Amino acid sequence: MKWLKGAMRASRMAFAPAGRGGVSGSVRALVVKARDGSIRTAINTARLHKEVDHALAQATRQYEAAHELADAAHEVTQLSAGVKLGADQIARTAERNLGVARASMDELARLEQRMRHIESQVQGFSRTVEQLVVHLQSITAFGTIIENVANQTNLLAINAAIEAARAGEAGRGFAVVAAEVRRLSQVVNAEVVKISTASGAMRSLVESTSGATADVLAGVNVSAREVGLAAGHFTTFVADFERMTGTVNEMAAAMQSLDGINQQIGARVGEVAANASTSASTMTDASRRVDEVRVATEEIQGVLAEFRTGGTPFDALVETTTRLREDVLSCLGRHAAGGADIFDQAYKPIPQSNPPRFTTSWDRAVERDLQAIFDRVLGDLPGAAYALAVDNRGFAPAHNTKFSQPPTGRPEHDLVYCRNKRIFDDPVGGKLAKNRQPFLLQTYLRDTGEVINDLSMPVMIEGRHWGAVRIGYDSARMQS
Repeated sequence: MKWLKGAMRASRMAFAPAGRGGVSGSVRALVVKARDGSIRTAINTARLHKEVDHALAQATRQYEAAHELADAAHEVTQLSAGVKLGADQIARTAERNLGVARASMDELARLEQRMRHIESQVQGFSRTVEQLVVHLQSITAFGTIIENVANQTNLLAINAAIEAARAGEAGRGFAVVAAEVRRLSQVVNAEVVKISTASGAMRSLVESTSGATADVLAGVNVSAREVGLAAGHFTTFVADFERMTGTVNEMAAAMQSLDGINQQIGARVGEVAANASTSASTMTDASRRVDEVRVATEEIQGVLAEFRTGGTPFDALVETTTRLREDVLSCLGRHAAGGADIFDQAYKPIPQSNPPRFTTSWDRAVERDLQAIFDRVLGDLPGAAYALAVDNRGFAPAHNTKFSQPPTGRPEHDLVYCRNKRIFDDPVGGKLAKNRQPFLLQTYLRDTGEVINDLSMPVMIEGRHWGAVRIGYDSARMQS
């Protein structure tokens, strides 16, 4: 770049008429062409910078999203492995429970068989008791008959004894037989009473046993039915459990497949994150290179700005910016002489301002006069987008009337129409605020969206660097 500056100085010295700084024919055409080319380059660089910054922002978001996705994929993989382990444990538990359920079903089936066998035995015993009751009733009837026969025999023996007594000596033997028969009938009658008593007691026991047997049989029948129902339900339960176990096994197999897929996804996401990191690095490098081009272009424009070719929009911009600096110097000097501390940088935030705005001890004093100067520039210079002065930290005590509207509280409106008393410390604003070279031409994408050529000149007051004046110019009008 130094050789270019040297060449330009030599060319300017060779061709510039005294007092004007102008150039002749071919050199003028060359300078105009170079200037237009540098402006086009600057405009394209500004637009390219916008696209690169946009791509860089997207790459950064992709990088962050990819890393978040990678972290999520890692967590999913870990969760998947945990779920797979849990599914395997559930499958093993289900298999064990299914084995226990099947064994319980077999035991319940055997219990049902035993209950059916007991039911059959109790039914047989009940029939036996019923037959025993019948036989006891027969025995009771036979006892009654025997008792009646004994009683009749006793009566006959008594009659025989009476008749033998009447017969005297001749009936003595018959009397002995009659007495023996009577004694036998009495013995038989006594035994019949015993048989009747024992038969009655036995009948009571048998009847009681019959009732208890009936209750047992009823209970066994109910138990057998309930066991049968339970066995049927348990069979259904085991069948459902078998299906559930099959489903669990399928889930375990699916989780195993899912775990493998998640691991593959994790690997792919890792590759995406690595690619996103590379893209972000590449776009960062591209942004740096675009900045290098922008800086180099600005240096070329700074050198070319020293030439006066006459009759071009650029010359009109330089002349207007020069007058603007003179008017601002006059205004600030006048107010400084009146006591305004124009170097005061104790900025106080203006409440409820978005974007942030500030005030100082002196900006209110100079605001109206500076705004009149700025508005006159917009009226005199076709294509001018704005005209203002900023201190060496980028603070604008005033702005054009159309950009100094009262705040509405809506950021999208206030960003465009409430720009006075802001600190423009963005890369372009910060650079021009600190610049001490005679000219600084920058091309940038304004925060309101348009591409602007910004020409600034430093403002020195009594040997101190106060700041700069700057004019924004429509980039399309500069290309001529």
